[in-house]
Amino acid sequence: MEISGTKKEARKLMLSKLSALSSTEIMNKSLSITDRVARLPAWRECRYLLSFLSMEKEVDTASIHDMAEQEGKVIAVPRIAGNDLIFHRITTAGLTGLKPNVLGIKEPNPEDPVISPGQSPESKFLILVPGLAFDENRNRLGRGKGFYDRYISEMRRFSVINYILAGVFFENQLLMDLPFSAHDQVLDYIITNARIIQ
Repeated sequence: MEISGTKKEARKLMLSKLSALSSTEIMNKSLSITDRVARLPAWRECRYLLSFLSMEKEVDTASIHDMAEQEGKVIAVPRIAGNDLIFHRITTAGLTGLKPNVLGIKEPNPEDPVISPGQSPESKFLILVPGLAFDENRNRLGRGKGFYDRYISEMRRFSVINYILAGVFFENQLLMDLPFSAHDQVLDYIITNARIIQ
């Protein structure tokens, strides 16, 4: 699908599309995405998985977390601290006790261990990135707060290289012509319920 115009218009379109998805569709599509994530060489090679806890109408990452835990990977999810994201280690058993932040997203406790590619340069990381829309050039449109773009930009600024970025989303969030700015960060992979694009 092609789109022209502003990021605001693209976000409005995507939110409308996502609102039409049923819980059954989200579950089934999310399981297909989990299967494709497991096919990535980066999945097999990574010791650490930096993921996210899903918002409503977003890819459900629970099955990915279960798979990671079964394979002995370390899982971390983000906490908002001012304008920044900080990833903290979690276990799937500990997810029930987490509380939502100001955006309504559950997040880890500040006292949980911080996990960062820059702190473990000898290990490989797979970072799953959410978003409202993506295009086939692996560009991403977030919700407008810039948290992931700043996080990725900082790693690149300090030459951290031991990670792979994979956007995970539903096929109907894929656009041909996504509004793009200089500060937006390009991903290594994008993964939908239908395909993987590298």
